[in-house]
Amino acid sequence: MKRIYLLMILFIGLSSSVMAQSADIQLLSNVNTNDTIKWNTAGTWGRILVWGFRNIGPTALTSSDTIVLKRAYTVGGNASIKLRLPSTGVAVNDTVYYADTVYFNQAPATNPYNWCDSVWVKRGSSALPDPVLTNNKICKSVIFKEMSTSIAGIAANEAGLAVYPNPANTIVNVRYTFATNDNASLIIRDMMGKVVYTKDLGRNSGERNFPIDISSLNSGLYFVELHADNNKIVSKFTVQ
Repeated sequence: MKRIYLLMILFIGLSSSVMAQSADIQLLSNVNTNDTIKWNTAGTWGRILVWGFRNIGPTALTSSDTIVLKRAYTVGGNASIKLRLPSTGVAVNDTVYYADTVYFNQAPATNPYNWCDSVWVKRGSSALPDPVLTNNKICKSVIFKEMSTSIAGIAANEAGLAVYPNPANTIVNVRYTFATNDNASLIIRDMMGKVVYTKDLGRNSGERNFPIDISSLNSGLYFVELHADNNKIVSKFTVQ
């Protein structure tokens, strides 16, 4: 009986050790159900994608750990990509983000498309145990819509949208040259797509510069959307 008791203690100790080296990683994404993914054969329409990786714990991640992200799309046909963590690692209850700008020149065979992303963490050559797997994967039903090849969609400054200074602190300038007398508006979103600023710019023609007060925004990456009639142009900037 005494020997069994010691074995139970040893088993509990081993279980605690395993749990101490596990991390529950929650995947976040700015892809939402019924989102429209625009594309054309020239690949001039695109989308800014953002993923968040929240470490729920109990183990803090270190800079030597690797986040492995399997995306619904992957350039080059690889099944997944590996993301390096910051030098400070990722403490319990902290979140790190990864952003990418993607251009599409075709639609999937099935439309609406079941867009699924998943994530796990590797420590060395092995996957770090994750006690909750239900939050490691996100699937959303999205719609791919073919657009005219003559219209440029999302392109960081390729469509003539300038955002400066970058990084910015209190004021960021948005400059754009309107070809016609366009009715325009401006939207700023945070990394997860939440709208943090909106402004109706009225009708504009020629080169215009719009200074925006960003002193109330927290540090981080933001996206500027300039809507001019039926066109949307997007760029990004950082608040320090």
